Amino acid sequence: MRITTTPEFIDAIGRIVETVPAEAPTRDQRRVAALSYADDFAAIAEAFSRGDDTWFDDFRAAAETRALADPDALRMIGDARDRVGAQQVDSAFAQLFAAGTGSSALDSMVPALRAYDSDLTAEAVMGIGAAVLFGLAPWEYVPYHDASASSFLRRLGTEPWPIDEPSDRYEQVIGALAILLRVSRQADGPLRDLVDAQIAVDQLMR
Repeated sequence: MRITTTPEFIDAIGRIVETVPAEAPTRDQRRVAALSYADDFAAIAEAFSRGDDTWFDDFRAAAETRALADPDALRMIGDARDRVGAQQVDSAFAQLFAAGTGSSALDSMVPALRAYDSDLTAEAVMGIGAAVLFGLAPWEYVPYHDASASSFLRRLGTEPWPIDEPSDRYEQVIGALAILLRVSRQADGPLRDLVDAQIAVDQLMR
């Protein structure tokens, strides 16, 4: 979605860029872990495509290890697969894995998965969907942590898009991160790519 870049927005971006440390071992470690997850995700996607039920266990372990998605939400989805059947629950992920669908698949995935457990929040399911998208295309998508992402948008003077339109909320965050990355590069800042920007924001906003 298109981001409205007012002078105040750009000023706020600039202030955030100034606070990003040039040397950040923890951020570097998280970036390496996230990119290694993306490298490993091809096997998960292949397992999903051939209908191998074990794909979710591998995905869950990989996402939890790198803190890319809410572990409680992953557990609830795992429980739903045990309760009603893996194939039925996994059908909610099908559009995410379909070539060319992109983040718009979140709009059907989020309500479909939430229907299996009333304790599943839209924000947590969005994070799971974002972890899938990031694994499929790490140059285009990023992990999503709602608390830090929403704080980031508000720091820029922008209200997060309504959660009942998850793809717009997600693209809003990606758009803001892309601007942050661009401004950082223009200032010879330390951010290298979108996931680096996402991790920096996640650390700064916590």
